[in-house]
Amino acid sequence: LRTCLKYEADGTLRWLRRPPSHFKSRRSAATWNSNYAGKVAGSAMRNGYRLISIDGAKFLEHRVIYAVAHGAIPDGCSIDHIDHDHKNSR
Repeated sequence: LRTCLKYEADGTLRWLRRPPSHFKSRRSAATWNSNYAGKVAGSAMRNGYRLISIDGAKFLEHRVIYAVAHGAIPDGCSIDHIDHDHKNSR
């Protein structure tokens, strides 16, 4: 995750430039990087959460932020918004 995303102090995730090894071709990497690198990752869902898609797998933004900041989420651990504001991922 840390090779794909950067966690900003304001609670957002931004796409990093991804290396060609993440793609089937250099052209795919160049296209993806020109379209997405530096932009806010993911999309808002109707319930207020944000969804991040990486290589076809979907993840909730707040869980990705935890993993980027602290490492793997321990088994049985519930990660959610302590203030119940789904838009606040700080």
